[in-house]
Amino acid sequence: MLKGIRHATAWSSDPKIPVSHSKPAEGLMGEKAFIDGVRYLGNRNLSFDAWMYFDQLHELHNLAKKVPNTPIVINHMGAPLKLGRWQKKQTEMHAIWKSELRKLAKVENVYLKIGGIGMENYFGTNWVSRTFPPSSDEVVTVWNERILWCIETFGTERCMFESNYPVDRQTLPYSVIWNTFQKITQPFTTTEKNDLFWVTAQSVYGVGS
Repeated sequence: MLKGIRHATAWSSDPKIPVSHSKPAEGLMGEKAFIDGVRYLGNRNLSFDAWMYFDQLHELHNLAKKVPNTPIVINHMGAPLKLGRWQKKQTEMHAIWKSELRKLAKVENVYLKIGGIGMENYFGTNWVSRTFPPSSDEVVTVWNERILWCIETFGTERCMFESNYPVDRQTLPYSVIWNTFQKITQPFTTTEKNDLFWVTAQSVYGVGS
């Protein structure tokens, strides 16, 4: 059952930041053929999942405004990186990341996937070097503020949790990931939790009941 297409457009000029496995060209999301393709997805009642780095979010913003009938899902919270030139520029990185996500939150066809938190290769948590993985309480300490900010910015009705398994397995067990999300959302209402854990995903992808 096809419900959408995911395309990895993650690109960087920094040699220490890997380009996506699909080897995208710089500025791919601005090319006419790409825009036409994403527009076609909407015409076919399909969604577009977007994986790029935080400093490419402005490109996605331009794309999203040109294809208002296509649901666009930002993967992994828009990738707030901690590697390459951004490893020692976290304050600047977070300022750019938040600014671009605020703009995207104003575009009604854009949604946000919250997850990918086990990807050591992008987020530099140093968990991969440990003998035993961190507990969900430790993971909450690292991600709580950013995840809550994302939810506040987009609203629960436009956010959904993701596991990103098996990639997240490089540092986190499956149960730790979901326990982390459950602990972060403990103060939320039942409706808000339902949005984040299944209702938003069901609505965007048109699956389940």
